[in-house]
Amino acid sequence: MQKCDMPTTSESLIDLKFVELLKKFTFDPSELVLDNKNKNIQKRIDDINKEITKIKARRKKWQYAWANETIRDDEFQNLMKEEQEKENYYKDKLSDYQETPQEVDTEILETMKTAADNWQVLPDSEKKQLMQIAIDKIIVEIDKDAPKEDRVIIKEIIFN
Repeated sequence: MQKCDMPTTSESLIDLKFVELLKKFTFDPSELVLDNKNKNIQKRIDDINKEITKIKARRKKWQYAWANETIRDDEFQNLMKEEQEKENYYKDKLSDYQETPQEVDTEILETMKTAADNWQVLPDSEKKQLMQIAIDKIIVEIDKDAPKEDRVIIKEIIFN
């Protein structure tokens, strides 16, 4: 078990730095980086699209072979049927992934933007609730030697 080595500091200092940082954020969903789960989904989608492209290329080769009478009609039909089954399988998988919502919840982003503007007038209970909904982790560094107002440094905020 790891022991917390964070020195005690005023909650109001952390609160102040947190709000300053929130106000600096631009909450534009198009600029947000996908989390690892969505990156993995996107990689799978790309892999499936590559497989579909390979199937189409093989199908084209079978057609050339058939046109040049390198393979018989019944072989050609079997090969094309196999390729069609593979393509249908991958297209089904692709449609499963594409139905998965991958958008960032813009409602939460708007709430955070509004909250940053109104932070000082929000009751503590609403601040706490907002942070529990939207934030997974805040990494804070305390510089004991810095002046009081600059003592708190928020290194990273990890959103849910």
